[in-house]
Amino acid sequence: SGFKFSIYSNTNLYGNNIENCYFEQGLIHINDKQYNQINLNLIDSIIKNNYSPNHGTVINIYSNIKYSHTLYFNNTLIEKNKSDDCGGVIYSENESIQKKIFFTNCTFLDNNAVMGI
Repeated sequence: SGFKFSIYSNTNLYGNNIENCYFEQGLIHINDKQYNQINLNLIDSIIKNNYSPNHGTVINIYSNIKYSHTLYFNNTLIEKNKSDDCGGVIYSENESIQKKIFFTNCTFLDNNAVMGI
């Protein structure tokens, strides 16, 4: 994975270019073994041309546990990311994740996966 956070992290990332990367488990990977409570703000950034052979190239949530993670993406281009499995951008096994991930003024272009987008 691309990010590993400390418990109770509040992280603000501005103007980042995350391009041409290989992520085994996605850029942001959350599972049952991680008990971190994080807030991530990714602002004015580019996530482009990244690859994951597994689920969720950008966000991979492999758990049904209720988390207090909150992920915010603002003014970010998410383009040409690819997964050989499910979720070119997001994969989640968590049914309530739509309350924890927010995209504001983001552009999604040509993201692909075998199943899902």
